[in-house]
Amino acid sequence: MSMLTAATWVAAFLLVLAGARKVAQPAGAGSALRTARLPSDAWLVRMLGAGEMLLGLAVIVVGGAAAAGFLALAYGSFAVFAQRQRRAGSDCGCFGTTGTPVTLLHVGLNVVAAVVAASAAMLPTATMPAIVSQRPVAGVAAAILVVVTANLVRLLLIAIPDLTAAIDLLQPDGNA
Repeated sequence: MSMLTAATWVAAFLLVLAGARKVAQPAGAGSALRTARLPSDAWLVRMLGAGEMLLGLAVIVVGGAAAAGFLALAYGSFAVFAQRQRRAGSDCGCFGTTGTPVTLLHVGLNVVAAVVAASAAMLPTATMPAIVSQRPVAGVAAAILVVVTANLVRLLLIAIPDLTAAIDLLQPDGNA
């Protein structure tokens, strides 16, 4: 399994996590979309989340240039939206949260994920079922690492703005 395959799977599973949160808790993404003056009905947010989940799973399970290309397009769009929200000092609602402003790290991660997915669309990458069937122990270990890594990235995106704000509160004059 290549590093490109692993990175693509992490980006895809991160999208699955974000989509699942939108389906379960559409209010955060709905609020972000409303702030951006975009359609924000709960059913629409849930449909967006379901689409994210399906796309992420398609990349991991089915693979192929088309799925990776759509993943690149999705992350490119997310980067533009995240940058717009960052400039406005707003939340993106990616993971069902509200009140956590978008950081440059968040925008950058979306750009990197778009580049990784675009690369995967141009170069052949394996699917998770193929890896697991060919090398079961290594495949299961890779699957576990993908899930853990994607969850760590999600936690960083949610926690870093709050951590930065807490550190700023500790500074007597607001300077680092």
